[in-house]
Amino acid sequence: MATYREIKGLEVPYLDADLPSASASTEAGSVWYNSTTGKLRAFVSYDTWASGADFITNDLERIAGFGTQTACVSAGGYDPASPAGARNYTYEYNGSGWSTNPNVVTTAGYGYWGTGTSTAGLIWGGNGDQDEANEFNGTSWTEGGDLNTARTYGCGGGTQTAGLATGGTPPRTADSEEYNGSSWTEANNLNNARDSAAGTGTQTACLAIGGNPVPTGVEVYDGTSWTEVTDHPAPGAVGGSFGISTAALYYGGEGAGGTVAEAWMYDGSAWTASTDMPYASYAMASINSAPGGVGSGMTWAGSGAGNKNTIEFQKSILTFTPASWASGGNLNTGRGQHFVNGTQTAALAAGGYVSPNAQDVSEEYDGSSWTEGNDLNTARYDPLGFGIQTAMVAVSGTPGKTEEYNGTSWTEVTNIPTSASQGAGTGILTAGLTAGGVSNAAESFEYDGTNWTAGGNLNTGRYHVAGAGTQTASLAISGTTGPAALAISEEYDGSSWTEGNDLNTARYAMGGFGTQTAAMGASGYDHSAVVTTCETYDGTSYSTSANNSTARYKFGGTGAGTTSSGLIAGGVPTSAATEEFNEVSTAAEASDIAFD
Repeated sequence: MATYREIKGLEVPYLDADLPSASASTEAGSVWYNSTTGKLRAFVSYDTWASGADFITNDLERIAGFGTQTACVSAGGYDPASPAGARNYTYEYNGSGWSTNPNVVTTAGYGYWGTGTSTAGLIWGGNGDQDEANEFNGTSWTEGGDLNTARTYGCGGGTQTAGLATGGTPPRTADSEEYNGSSWTEANNLNNARDSAAGTGTQTACLAIGGNPVPTGVEVYDGTSWTEVTDHPAPGAVGGSFGISTAALYYGGEGAGGTVAEAWMYDGSAWTASTDMPYASYAMASINSAPGGVGSGMTWAGSGAGNKNTIEFQKSILTFTPASWASGGNLNTGRGQHFVNGTQTAALAAGGYVSPNAQDVSEEYDGSSWTEGNDLNTARYDPLGFGIQTAMVAVSGTPGKTEEYNGTSWTEVTNIPTSASQGAGTGILTAGLTAGGVSNAAESFEYDGTNWTAGGNLNTGRYHVAGAGTQTASLAISGTTGPAALAISEEYDGSSWTEGNDLNTARYAMGGFGTQTAAMGASGYDHSAVVTTCETYDGTSYSTSANNSTARYKFGGTGAGTTSSGLIAGGVPTSAATEEFNEVSTAAEASDIAFD
């Protein structure tokens, strides 16, 4: 006998509000009736692209990529602005930003094809040594077995121990080979010789899409032979792809009409239009093998408008908002060479310089606007500060004095033994730390709310240092000794400093905020230009993050807040601009179900 559910179907929840976007029931297909709006509602999946952190280097194309959207590797590439052309760079992406891996590809080259994971990756071919394969173990590269047929601009799929290589040039070939983790074995050839195609899938279920000559169709490999399948609606070459043979995305490339931004979804039998990339591009890198299908993927670098961009794809009910900077309320007195401390919703900015005078102005931020408070007792520029909005210390500067703020007024207290101008300040009023500076470039001093005590010396003395953290777990980031910007980063444990991994971009007079294991370094000066580049630190390495909108430096060495919610304000060139940083977020958006 049939049950009620079999006859009537599942019951639709009757609610007075939408389902929460982050509940356990947040999944595509969730349906409910909203009695307040009188609408039948559901979570529906969408194809979306979102901008991620910029790639570390500009003008690099024909890169090999492998891994996942939250853990991928970029290898080699071609730099058209360099006489050498071929590069052996290795970069890693952690889901929010890029970092440099010091271990480079064995042979510089471009036009490689990559597959596998970030800890077990494989690249082969390329304009370095065209029959060479290289394996990556998550840290370093080793040579693998050589291809039987040398080539570049080929495509394929699979893993480090079960890879597939097909196509390529010169001369243009249909040759296919399988890799077992140590050697290559000849396989059945493509039906159509091609180069600059896109490939994705596994060794036993792989797609080869498009390529030169244009137009060239689509073929699928079943582990034994290649079969022609439904052609792509807009055939081209040098496009990107990811997914599996029955759920793949192909995007960008060069077609008969030039470079395109179009993206198309393949379900194993037919192609349907997906959401276009934000810009037209070709020869970009992509994650070429996604075991889970086409739910997520990413692409980076390339030619055209996207030569430094990273964009991430989601087929999901979630709207993905990448880490970003947004404009906040302007300072009442635009200035540089001041300090900013506190949190994103309770910050304090004090001191600074507006030609030709040092400033005594002090302002409080409430998360939307700045309000002038009582002035410092001594006007100064290049001070450092530490603490919270209602319990702050302003240290040294020109001229050198120490003052404390209680949320209403400033009071002169015990001066630091030597000037800490242009140093970094971290911690709170009763447990603060200074590091570096013009006069005491290597020295650190600890403050207990009353007295100063010498701390451990930096390994590299410097000034225009940024800071983050606490008195016993602090970071001293970047700086200069005069002739050059530095990428140095050191960690303090309460007694001594230890050098860690460097920033990706050397600079000084940048802003810093956060903790020792989750810090942000923003903007700064690289000794040739003011930059908008920002990097985050995870306790081990620095990765690129969303760039500032306003290039600036000399805004205090320390910003306010954390890497999930931070703030910088002012700077040189003289600025009143405030920018707020917010981490990656996702949310599901409900849609009405229409019956007409």
